[in-house]
Amino acid sequence: MNRAPSRFLLCTFTTAALIAASGDVLAIPNPFKRKQPTTAPAPTELRVAEMEAGDLLRQAQDMEASGKSSGAASAYKRIVDRHPLTSFAPMALFRLASTYERDGKFSKAFETYQELVDTYKQSAQFSEAIDRQSAIANQSRTEKIDSFLGIRKKLDKTEQIEMFQKVISNAPRGRHAAEAQFEIAKIHEEESSPDLAIAAYRKVVDDYPASPLAAEAQAKVSQGYLGKGEDGSRDASNIDKARLAADQAVGLFPDTSMPDLTATRVQVDEISAENSWNTGRFYEKKGN
Repeated sequence: MNRAPSRFLLCTFTTAALIAASGDVLAIPNPFKRKQPTTAPAPTELRVAEMEAGDLLRQAQDMEASGKSSGAASAYKRIVDRHPLTSFAPMALFRLASTYERDGKFSKAFETYQELVDTYKQSAQFSEAIDRQSAIANQSRTEKIDSFLGIRKKLDKTEQIEMFQKVISNAPRGRHAAEAQFEIAKIHEEESSPDLAIAAYRKVVDDYPASPLAAEAQAKVSQGYLGKGEDGSRDASNIDKARLAADQAVGLFPDTSMPDLTATRVQVDEISAENSWNTGRFYEKKGN
């Protein structure tokens, strides 16, 4: 059997991989990435493009209204691919993402909204795209929003965190940022990663102190250290950190009612007293 063709293909793919990894200008381009225009069209060309894009948009909207989602999606894609510099392109991209979302293709919708956010930051659809991304990210916490071989499945925790991180990076001072950061902390807490959860809750307090979630996040910091104590790490430092975080919560948010924080402070005192009792008993048995 002649193995020469196989060896040739192997060498070809290996060389291509090495070139791509090295960042050489000859690296193979990604054929699936949407091409962006490098030069602006002439005014006459742009007017023609606007007319064509407007016609395509009306056709797409008519198809969408009549329930032809696949045809509408194809028309929206054509607008973005052929006329990306027209005023209709961001609207078409938003409608394309909305079509995916309505058809239950939530991950694809999220990625398409992200394309809009990355490409058309000044568009009227920018803020609404982030609103939809936030909604999809929150939906991923309780519902199966993805599919594999036609079978619906939930996103894993890492994918959920990545979605919330995108929401934050897209609008760090936006109205969804604090909530997204709080959800990241909750995911770490659910995954029994107390140190990551504590750090994420602290970030809510540090980055979004005016958010209604900041007081709860500070209380969660105290509870996180307390949880480490309850899991067996009852060294004095965890107890002291839990007490300090609880005191800071009261100092930072004096006008906020936090019933859970009161219970946490009681637990801190109880664990601290128990530690002192056990330490005393230990020395008593040693005759000291």
